[in-house]
Amino acid sequence: MGWSTLIGGVRRNLSRRTLARVAVIAALVVSAGLLVSALWLSRGSGDSLPPDVQISGIELGGVEIDDAQVILDAHVSDRFTQPVTFVYPGGQYSIDASDLGLQPSVSKALEEARDSRGAFSRLKARLGFSDPIEISIEYRVEPAAIRDVVDEIAGLVDQRVRPASIRVVGDEIVTRAAQLGIEVDTEELFELLRLLPPTVDVPVAQVEPSVSDGAIESALARAQALTESPPEVVFGGTRFAVPARLMRRALRFTSEGTQVAVGLDVQTLAPRLRGAFKQYEREPSDATFAVEGSAARVVPGKVGRRFAAALTIDAILAGAATSEVKAAFRERRPAFTTAKANDLGIRHLVASYATEYPCCQPRVTNIQQAAAILDGEIIQPGETFSLNERLGERTPERGFVSAPMIGEGGKLVDAVGGGVSQVATTIFNTAFFAGLDLITHSPHSFYISRYPEGREATISWGGPELVFRNDWAAAVFVRVFASDTAMTVSFYSTKLRRRVETSTSERFDPVRAKVVKEENDELEPGTRDVVQVGGTPGFTVAYTRKVYRGDELLRDERWVIGYDPANTIVEVGPELEKEEPAVNPGPAPEDETGSNKEAGNPDSAVDPPADEGGDVPSSDPPAG
Repeated sequence: MGWSTLIGGVRRNLSRRTLARVAVIAALVVSAGLLVSALWLSRGSGDSLPPDVQISGIELGGVEIDDAQVILDAHVSDRFTQPVTFVYPGGQYSIDASDLGLQPSVSKALEEARDSRGAFSRLKARLGFSDPIEISIEYRVEPAAIRDVVDEIAGLVDQRVRPASIRVVGDEIVTRAAQLGIEVDTEELFELLRLLPPTVDVPVAQVEPSVSDGAIESALARAQALTESPPEVVFGGTRFAVPARLMRRALRFTSEGTQVAVGLDVQTLAPRLRGAFKQYEREPSDATFAVEGSAARVVPGKVGRRFAAALTIDAILAGAATSEVKAAFRERRPAFTTAKANDLGIRHLVASYATEYPCCQPRVTNIQQAAAILDGEIIQPGETFSLNERLGERTPERGFVSAPMIGEGGKLVDAVGGGVSQVATTIFNTAFFAGLDLITHSPHSFYISRYPEGREATISWGGPELVFRNDWAAAVFVRVFASDTAMTVSFYSTKLRRRVETSTSERFDPVRAKVVKEENDELEPGTRDVVQVGGTPGFTVAYTRKVYRGDELLRDERWVIGYDPANTIVEVGPELEKEEPAVNPGPAPEDETGSNKEAGNPDSAVDPPADEGGDVPSSDPPAG
């Protein structure tokens, strides 16, 4: 082979390869161009729907958007003229679609259809390689707008659920079986209406009763066990069987979830149960104090008990399967316990004072009644004691009687409670020597010999008052005793190193008693009546008190008390009418004293002699 032949063969081979490649490249270029053209053509116009798209069963592929809107609006209008039939168990109910108040979402369906295919999907649809797209028009459901329709359907469909029940009628326990309920599932019904189908199968749901027949059977068995063989209630030597008829009357049934609880009414059973066991009740007793000489000790309180009907009935229910249960009692603790009494620090006599009085007068009744009220009082540390508050108003209903007391102007008057100022004076002096804080006290208007000069007090309802404060760290226990002729007040506490010193001055600034005349038109003319014998002069006196705790002086006090004189009070009748004398007899002769007053003339009265000892008549009691 020559070189020329060899070179020619090579050239021929190269030409074939080049031509083949050129052919392939040309084919690819043509295919790409065809593909781009197809894609460009398949993109379609932005104002038309993609190919092979259906809305609510209407073929709208390639249709202009505005035209599709007109077509769908006509479809919706036509749909609103057609009925919607609701099918439910046992019947059906039809209504025009327009009456449902549904709002169609045509624009939303068109927007969804327009965006349903991309460029490649459009090409496949044009070439017949894709499935059609189906889009539905949805309707917005306004529950309030179709509530009447739903209620109408519910009225046809709903069946009221009835729980099983049990109750007592007369002497019998009566039961009733449960009944299932049926009701419309409104939420699912609204969901079905969103597509506005011509026929709607009404969704219903069964409603189980809250109490089943099985729960009632269980409650019936328990109730029968309680009424047919109830347990006996026992305590001490008493046994009480509740009658079956009474047990049936007391039965109560209450739902607890899906179960039925069997109970017994306390008000029905309590009277009979309490009557059987009341004999075992006892009242609590408060702790108190007993005094022996100058010492005081705590008398422990006692816990009481009261029949507990509710607890006993709970025991009957819990012990229904037993033959007997024990009656229950609640502990009743005293208001003032032994522990509280011990904490008060009442141990020793810290002060005592006594006063005397004549026996058997009405005022003694009042003194003894007040003593009974005040005896046993406890004054807490820091507490203020008001005698009027503790004693209360003196009335006949509270055991007080009428007796003399000092009224306005120093005149004795009868009043209910007269004489309790003797109680005030005795308590005041006890508080005085106990070193307590004396806040308010008032002496009598004139001096009464049975009381210490100056160091005494009077009270009356509405004032004056006797008030003092226990400013010590321990409580004060008050003992008050009144016999027919004397009373004693004693304070018991902790001594706390307390000590009291006192002094009383001589009398000064005396004031002579006088006769006070008062006109009384009811008396006979020219007569007089001594209604109150006085004579005790007035005077002023000072007394002091120093209160110590150990060597420490806590108080240094001084009081100055002025007493009015105890005047004699005379009531006089109208003056006598004087007759004109026939002959002037001339002046009457004077007596040796130079007085020319006639005997029997009220103006001739002289003051009665004053009692130098300062005593007033025993008929002259203190105020209060």
